[in-house]
Amino acid sequence: MKGKFPDDYNFYFLLSSIGENFGGLTKSMLRRARLFFEYCNIKSEILTFNYNTDYDQIRNKLVRDKHIPNEITISNMFEYFSGDGPVEKKIIHLVDNEQYIIDPVKDRNCYRYYENGMYRMFKSFERAGGKLKFIDYFNENHYKIKREEYDEYGFKRREIHTDYLIDPKLPKQELYFNRDGRCYLNIWYKTINEKSEIERIHLFIGSKVKVFYKIDELRKYWLQTYFDNNKSNFVVVDGRAIDNIVLSLRNSNIYKIFMTHSTHLRPPYNVDSELRLGNRAVLNNLNKVDGLVLLTKHQKNDIRKRFGERENYFVIPHSTENELEESTVKYKRKKYTGVMMARYHEEKQIDHVITAFERVIKVFPEARMEIYGFGDEEDNLNELIRKLKLNNNVFLKGFTSSPGKVFEESTFSVLTSKYEGFGMSLVESLIHGCPLICYDMKYGPRDMIENGKNGYLVRQNDVEDLANHIIKMFSNQDKLADFSLNSRIKAKEFSNEKFIANWLKMFKEIIEKKDNFINIDNYDFYMEHSYWISSEKLDYYIEGTVNIKPEVNQNEIKKVKAKIVLRERESKETIEIQNSVQIKDGGKVKIHFSLNALIDDKDQGILKKGIWDLSLILYGNNYYQEKRIGYTKSESAIKSLKALHVNEMGLLIEPYYTNPYGNISFKIGF
Repeated sequence: MKGKFPDDYNFYFLLSSIGENFGGLTKSMLRRARLFFEYCNIKSEILTFNYNTDYDQIRNKLVRDKHIPNEITISNMFEYFSGDGPVEKKIIHLVDNEQYIIDPVKDRNCYRYYENGMYRMFKSFERAGGKLKFIDYFNENHYKIKREEYDEYGFKRREIHTDYLIDPKLPKQELYFNRDGRCYLNIWYKTINEKSEIERIHLFIGSKVKVFYKIDELRKYWLQTYFDNNKSNFVVVDGRAIDNIVLSLRNSNIYKIFMTHSTHLRPPYNVDSELRLGNRAVLNNLNKVDGLVLLTKHQKNDIRKRFGERENYFVIPHSTENELEESTVKYKRKKYTGVMMARYHEEKQIDHVITAFERVIKVFPEARMEIYGFGDEEDNLNELIRKLKLNNNVFLKGFTSSPGKVFEESTFSVLTSKYEGFGMSLVESLIHGCPLICYDMKYGPRDMIENGKNGYLVRQNDVEDLANHIIKMFSNQDKLADFSLNSRIKAKEFSNEKFIANWLKMFKEIIEKKDNFINIDNYDFYMEHSYWISSEKLDYYIEGTVNIKPEVNQNEIKKVKAKIVLRERESKETIEIQNSVQIKDGGKVKIHFSLNALIDDKDQGILKKGIWDLSLILYGNNYYQEKRIGYTKSESAIKSLKALHVNEMGLLIEPYYTNPYGNISFKIGF
């Protein structure tokens, strides 16, 4: 890597699929691949897992549209197993056939084929250039029994045999062919509750058959076959459907990095809210992760609070193209004009901006809000504009191919989403000196807005507060030049150079920490002794054994640090007590701590009342796990529990074991 990074590493980006049209996740991955090549000459490989006969065309379009350079490889699992090389010939399929009577389908390039009156086939020539796309075959009862699919070059690539007695839409068997006509993959399905589920997968390798029972087993086999075992491999996972597969890889030469492209939380988006389904695999297995890449510091803080402090979290914001020619052209800013760039979708809460503008125009009747985008909420938004009589103030402008010009001409830009992963439009707004007014959502705006300098953070879902800050922005015309300058300065934090530097730094740290990677799946703590050491000093002592799973050697245990926490059961207030735990040979643990940590009033020595649960935390590098202290106890541990009066007011400290697990807690009260 031009002297900054070893050259003997492979770099792979994994996602389920890439099409000719794609969203923000794929776009950011393609930009990363391109920037790695442009700045570091890294020829990364993009791996996809879906069946698609058009990857040649997709690759060519991505290169032609300059999303990636020609040096970036896109490899697909099905293409790999087919063993096909470059196309040397093409097959031309004709519509006419002397054996059949042909009936054209109205308004489609499709035809029905009849053999002596019997309906036999339906052919679609709906590929570009009128090429054959698929053929459906029918039996005497007019049930579709099979479909054949063809690629751009005219070769049959897949046969789908249907479960026509139950539902002709359900596959019973799929056969995949290479261009030589050899079947390289066969998938059997079983019908359960009117749905198809995979029963067996047969991969034909030469004269041998390899059998799998789940599609993820096949995908894992491909990765293990594809990765170079003689080199170290950085595997960056962008598609959530691939998370479990990569997590299951145990190869020591694979560094596993997972991108987080959006919020990991479900409503109401609190730290402890339910996790989104797609994020659970990684967040519940962070011990197996070399690097978790987050787009904002705000999200990292939420992850840290919930899953513990680890050294495998990395904040790497997206970079955005510095459109230098456009951004140096100074368009005249329109007075009292706000702009919004967002899909017309319910999650963007564009109705909040429209509603807020009803109040704004009472102060600034000439104010305008221009909303650029498209989506299924357009009719509802237009209806709201009419209902609030804002036709002369709020405008749905549709798609724009010149967002930079729009930002340069506007007083500010606004975003009111329920959630974001990062908010690329916000960075683009900053590049063009357009200040921001945004809900303090998760995630994005808090990392980009310096409140009162380059924009304003607004209380989430508070339409009145939103209106007040729009009015505030319009009211301070003399400050807008400073806001604009500060916006451009802030945008420099998201440059391509910083983006590459952040990735290089992360790769270096991951390599350095690999020797200290902790390979522990789980642990249990078995308490053997529990008693007061000093009633005056409130010193308490616990002794027991840590059983680590899987069983590890002493060198592995030496990598682990330990601490205890006291957590109040209702308020969830947490107090960490460092340097209180010793782990000895054989997993013996000694815990010595003082309940003086719970003193609320230092002058009077008053303890915090409540029920305080005690937990042991093992942590280090990638590992962090918390367990309540207890489980099984010896007789001495049971007999040693004693209540303790600590002052004249009769305040009582009572250690006790919870039911049914026998964890130790301290009740402090009267």
